Amino acid sequence: EYVNDPEVAAEAYNGLALCDMVQGNYDSALLNIKNGLQYGDTGAEKSLLFNEICIYEQLSDWESARAKVEEYLMKYPGDEQVLREQQFLNH
Repeated sequence: EYVNDPEVAAEAYNGLALCDMVQGNYDSALLNIKNGLQYGDTGAEKSLLFNEICIYEQLSDWESARAKVEEYLMKYPGDEQVLREQQFLNH
């Protein structure tokens, strides 16, 4: 129901992605991230992008994780948590 409401759909998709991550359904989680990002909700975007990084790390897709970290830091350069992720991925 929430994914059909444009005002909260991005957050709803983020919640679905988190549930998928807990269950190990990373392909579904990535799809929910993609769907959530399509709404352009700046309030939910940061969480969606961060969770996308985490999913790629769980998939051991280090190249994609590094690329997503770079994209994230272009939008949110001062995010300490993602800067630590960047250090982790570069070692």
